[in-house]
Amino acid sequence: MKELEIIELQEIPIEEIVSFSKLDTSPVITILYDLNYGLFNKFVVIADELKLVFFLVKGTNKIAVIGTEKVALKIARLLQVKTQVMYYSLLKPKKILGKIYTPKRNSNYVVQAFDENGKPTEPFINTEIEIVNCDNLSKYTFRNYKYYVSVRGSKNNKIENCQLLRDKRRNFTLTGKI
Repeated sequence: MKELEIIELQEIPIEEIVSFSKLDTSPVITILYDLNYGLFNKFVVIADELKLVFFLVKGTNKIAVIGTEKVALKIARLLQVKTQVMYYSLLKPKKILGKIYTPKRNSNYVVQAFDENGKPTEPFINTEIEIVNCDNLSKYTFRNYKYYVSVRGSKNNKIENCQLLRDKRRNFTLTGKI
């Protein structure tokens, strides 16, 4: 049995989240847009079951999910909310069947936005902002199955088996059911 480190639910400014996503060591950050009280409660139930790491975006109805991009996108489609995915990637050429293919992007910073139905759309969060210090987010080393976000005093931070949790997340992305 593995015990996850507890992170109390926090509000973090959007500037810090965007700045953190531009770091080359940061994980993928998915922002779920415009969650009302009922949708937030549904999200918390799913996130608690799947042990997702997330933060509230200060002064908005948005949630930033750290890592687990596919699971966060599936949750967004289930709740029918818009999402934006932000991450820093390396532009390495790939060798496929003896031929070298170079990426078609001209920037290492990738921003993708999706509407309520999961179809690509224009980004709705401005990422062209001045870089700020990431004091809150940089104190964590985000790895799989390391942290647990405590909401409303719940302390269910133990997982029996990482493989079972991985299978549960994979099953959720395929079927949409926990």
